Amino acid sequence: MKPDFYLPILKSKEGEFTALSKLDSFTRKHICPLIEVSRLEYDSESKQKPKSMEEHLHSFCHKKFIKKWCCDNTFIDTFLLDGILVNGKTCLEYIFLQVVTGLLMPVVPIPVAHIGESMMSRLGLVNVINTYPVKEIGIRLRIEDAMDVHLEEKISALLKETGFEPENCHLIFDLADSDY
Repeated sequence: MKPDFYLPILKSKEGEFTALSKLDSFTRKHICPLIEVSRLEYDSESKQKPKSMEEHLHSFCHKKFIKKWCCDNTFIDTFLLDGILVNGKTCLEYIFLQVVTGLLMPVVPIPVAHIGESMMSRLGLVNVINTYPVKEIGIRLRIEDAMDVHLEEKISALLKETGFEPENCHLIFDLADSDY
């Protein structure tokens, strides 16, 4: 990935992907969106809410990501789905299975890890890293995470679990809930 890029944090909604699909080629080369995959949401294309998480994630992968963006330079964050399994896989594993193996030319997005994610989600992340050619990861910190006196130890443990060196990680400091 280029060292300088713009990182918008986007929801996994139809409008966000439509906007991404309309970007010109110059802008596409300089943007790396972080897509927050949300819980079940209304599908404006089918005019209904998905019946299951599998249906929701399948729609995200095929109707939004693959159809409208389909780019390696994308962070995929499933923290809002922490603890949910689809066919025995974490949501991150399911997304990577659909996106990476569903194309002739594989697209490998960048998975995002959180310090406070469940052990199940962490194992899913490690499985994704061990199964697909993931070259880098994102580590997303909230303000509360940065205040943790054990932050350095937790980041070191995350790097050890994933087998990544700091130079292959992107630290994403999320100020969304800041009050200043």
